[in-house]
Amino acid sequence: MTNPIDDTNPDAETRFLVWGEQLEKYRALDEINYTTDIEEPFDVVALLPGADTGQLLAQLFQQGDLLSPIINFSDEAFDRADATGHSITAAEFQRCSDELAALSRSVASLPDYSTNADKAGLYALALAYTRHQRLEAQWLPSSPLMVGYSLLAGIADYPGQLEDLANNGLLNRSSFDKLHNCNHCGSSRLNVREECSACRSSNLNEQSLIHHYSCAYQAPEQEFLRNNKLNCPKCKKELRHYAVDYDKPGSVFLCGDCNHSSSAPLVGFVCTDCGNHTDGDAIGSRQWYHYELTPDGIVALQTGVLPYRGMQSAISTTIGAVSRRDFIKHLHAFERVASRYDRPLGIISVTLLNSEKLVQEVSNRQLSKTFALIGEIICQVLRTSDLITATPDAVFMLLPETAKEGIDIAINRISTAVKEKVSLEGANIDIAVDQYGLDDIEQLQEIIA
Repeated sequence: MTNPIDDTNPDAETRFLVWGEQLEKYRALDEINYTTDIEEPFDVVALLPGADTGQLLAQLFQQGDLLSPIINFSDEAFDRADATGHSITAAEFQRCSDELAALSRSVASLPDYSTNADKAGLYALALAYTRHQRLEAQWLPSSPLMVGYSLLAGIADYPGQLEDLANNGLLNRSSFDKLHNCNHCGSSRLNVREECSACRSSNLNEQSLIHHYSCAYQAPEQEFLRNNKLNCPKCKKELRHYAVDYDKPGSVFLCGDCNHSSSAPLVGFVCTDCGNHTDGDAIGSRQWYHYELTPDGIVALQTGVLPYRGMQSAISTTIGAVSRRDFIKHLHAFERVASRYDRPLGIISVTLLNSEKLVQEVSNRQLSKTFALIGEIICQVLRTSDLITATPDAVFMLLPETAKEGIDIAINRISTAVKEKVSLEGANIDIAVDQYGLDDIEQLQEIIA
């Protein structure tokens, strides 16, 4: 565990957690107090060449040391580092340690989040607080999400965590960008393309339309071409002079696969991660933000207690979680498919019936743990092809291609698990699990909206 650096005691010696490869070749390590065991006490993390930063951050998160100051002595850029060492010498270790003394004291003043059920959200708040930075969204092409937050490296599922914190007034949002995302796997690494309106092929060729004045025949240019000359397919005359024999009033798109022609192509998306295709009018999207701490957020990180959270928090990091607006859009799209082709479609809701009473009778920490557990239960039932959204008191699940037997199994699993695993000291949790059919779509839309 991290110890505070005591810069009031000149004899206090900084203990470094050294992380890298071939440590035996660095003589400077013989002159400093260090360990390579993450489970031993340390003050500051030192990254040396060959350091696996992903593994390090994951272990720091689990160990409860994600807030630890980090010095980067490696040859690789690492945005999460708090200081950069320019040479691997004892003097440089000491210089960086002195530079990070104030940060270490700030970290040491906060509660221990290591066993807190909300530690991911609390770490996000605390990283912004101790580093005096807002949580800045950045382009990250290496990630399927295409966007990341360098300060939050080591925290999984941060998009849901950040929105949850913002919804509860702990962070303020400012817009970064809006990205489309695959409805199947959630990736934003998408190929956007023009497609044939008949077969959805991208094998399109735009051609000029030719209008022959004398016989009024109009068709794509390829129909007129004969031996590099323009000859009318209808009257067989040769077209010699533009604006005298013919004109070109527009263009048409011809499909090289099915020969269908259209005045304008459709837009489609192909996910470069999972290969799934989505029509342009059905593609999902995600709004990304920069986030800045609020006074309530500072209180939460200093006390180690997040405020009451609604059912949105239960599913915020679940695969397939979408906004209510996107959920309704997909609901109607799947409804059309189910109605036209007589395909099964399952819709389930999990409603908390006594939320107002629980807010009055149960502590914030208990409620947070309860909603997190409900989210885990629901996640175990969902498939990657399913979609989910929430209102403050209810969660709604859209299960395409799911017959009644499958719906009954899902409802039984959720009901049984909630009954057996979810309990609150001093209060009873009252949850209803229901299903909806195609005839209930309009009513369901009003409830969700």
